Amino acid sequence: MKEVFAYCKSPYFIEENKSIPLKLFLKIWIISELASMLFAVPGALIEMQLSLKDVTDELDIYLAISGILYIPLIEEFGFRLLLKPTLKKIKVYLLVGILIATLVLLDGNFQLALAFIMIMTISISYFFLKKYFPADEKNIFKWYFYIIAISFGLFHITNYDELEGLLLFAGPIFVLPQIFMGFILGYMRMKFGFKIVILFHLLVNLKLIFFLF
Repeated sequence: MKEVFAYCKSPYFIEENKSIPLKLFLKIWIISELASMLFAVPGALIEMQLSLKDVTDELDIYLAISGILYIPLIEEFGFRLLLKPTLKKIKVYLLVGILIATLVLLDGNFQLALAFIMIMTISISYFFLKKYFPADEKNIFKWYFYIIAISFGLFHITNYDELEGLLLFAGPIFVLPQIFMGFILGYMRMKFGFKIVILFHLLVNLKLIFFLF
């Protein structure tokens, strides 16, 4: 895990392995989940004091299945596909991303659609900055990695419908676990590839099953 945390502290572009030993995969998952629980404590205390509700309070079997099977795929596509960008990936990213944003917008969720479009804009901008400013490539990647990890966490503020006014500024406290996991997922994406990070994200979201009971 020292390697994981060291990388998250100072990320850099690395060649990926196409596979990961099961023991290492599970070790990173277990330690990440335990650390995530610690990060969740401040938000949970505020949530109990103010009797706030998040998406897990109204979870049904359909939402749980979506959260485990579909959401990880969409989030990994939106946030981490272009951590290793190619022109082909850019084309697919634009086509599918615009389709997803349109569907979300038609569903009436303007804020979610806007957030997704902003992430797309940042990711595509990274591709061109990397291309036209090769001398600064290391710093550009480092900041892009940070922005994507933090944005991934902040994106989950939408899980709370009752965060308004001054309480909205406390939003990052509620999503500290997701911000932390954004860094871990970023490492998994860079080190082991896109398929592995999707599987890891599925495993992370598997705990949604427990909120059904």
